Amino acid sequence: MKTALKLLCVVALASLWGGCGIDWFPAVTQSPNTPNGFTFTSKIGVPVQGNISSNAIVVSGFANNSTAASLSVSSGSAFSVNGVRATGLTGTVKNNDTVKVIQTAASQLGTTQVTNINIGTRPGTFTTVTQTINTPIFTQTTVQPSPSFTQITTGPLTALDPGHTIKMSGPGTFFSVTDASNNNVIAFTSSAATFNVSNLASHHLLLQIPTGATGTTSLTVDATTYVIENTSPFGVTTLPQ
Repeated sequence: MKTALKLLCVVALASLWGGCGIDWFPAVTQSPNTPNGFTFTSKIGVPVQGNISSNAIVVSGFANNSTAASLSVSSGSAFSVNGVRATGLTGTVKNNDTVKVIQTAASQLGTTQVTNINIGTRPGTFTTVTQTINTPIFTQTTVQPSPSFTQITTGPLTALDPGHTIKMSGPGTFFSVTDASNNNVIAFTSSAATFNVSNLASHHLLLQIPTGATGTTSLTVDATTYVIENTSPFGVTTLPQ
């Protein structure tokens, strides 16, 4: 009996408050031209003047799934919708479309490039920062340290100094930085260690790879990882952070 009376009181109060014009559950109004927020993750350590693709975002939040809102990017960049070939021309998107930004990175080391993108009335950005050394090119040296190792080295590096952190991942592999003026080895470091060096400009990177090793060695300089083939021609793939 008491429970029934309590329920009646709650119903009565709710009716009274409703009559006072209080909207307890206001409707969520979606905009015809403004989607939900979106984020393109910044990429750090990308190749100089590389064509860099952003992560894909899914468009949502338009009032109607058939709404086609405008999509544009700043000059020099492009976008791709649902995997279709990228374009820099203004286009349209709807709810559930996927969007990627394609940007040409800056032409100098350690430089930030920002692409502005507008989906409907909502703005966003995609940002890249270029690597701190030019992508190294390795060749095998004529003098080997021992039959147990293959030694490869770069030419003089172009680098944004000062201050670099180098780390390598490769079983049994060693790396060093050598002085370009006299080829003296500054330091050899095992693959388990991190090496801090002030200057890399005009110096060399030198690797000693176990003879017969296959697969790859990863050499990380600051925010960029260079994946090096352990066999000739020692190709390099650049991976940003």
